Amino acid sequence: MPNLPAPYVSPWKELARNLRALWADLGLRGQELWRRNREGDLSVPGFWPNNLLPWFWPAVLALVLAALVSAGVLLMPPPPEAVNPSPPPPVAIRELPAPDPIPEEEPVVIIPEPEPPPPLRIDPLLELFLDGSAPEDLLLAAQPDGVNNRLELRLAESWWDLPEARRQELAMEWQARCADLGYGELRLLARDDQLIGRSARVGSGMILFNNVAPA
Repeated sequence: MPNLPAPYVSPWKELARNLRALWADLGLRGQELWRRNREGDLSVPGFWPNNLLPWFWPAVLALVLAALVSAGVLLMPPPPEAVNPSPPPPVAIRELPAPDPIPEEEPVVIIPEPEPPPPLRIDPLLELFLDGSAPEDLLLAAQPDGVNNRLELRLAESWWDLPEARRQELAMEWQARCADLGYGELRLLARDDQLIGRSARVGSGMILFNNVAPA
């Protein structure tokens, strides 16, 4: 069978998708740094008290910002001195006839245009999984659980319309992406919080439950 030509993918669309994924990854890295700093996981000097570990790096950042602001104020040029201009020569004033009264016009009422609705914002963590590999509207939400080092994906009812082999393939792809993000466990939940899949606790791979949709 001859090879069919690959479908055309717009480079601008790929660039926009990569930028969104980069922004989402930066947001997740920032959340991870904030969490590690709050838990006292970041390295600090030995003289710093243990009960004030989460405040070391915010204090350093505040000092750096204060130093930059002070340096900017010192480098600003002084304002120019005001120069008093010489007074202009007197001008002869000639009286002009009073203008004709302008007829009053009816006030014009301007109705403001309604403001457009705010743009739809997508969860940056969920956006990392919306790469086109899964059917549209299949993934509903992505909720991290930092305490248990776990990620939960909530799926729509269309999950049960997929063949069993396709469901297993998607679950394995999501588990690999979950491991790349640093989570140790992946759980798949239905809309009603029913557990339909999780990472294997012995060995590797995904275990899927309820091979048929609930009645």
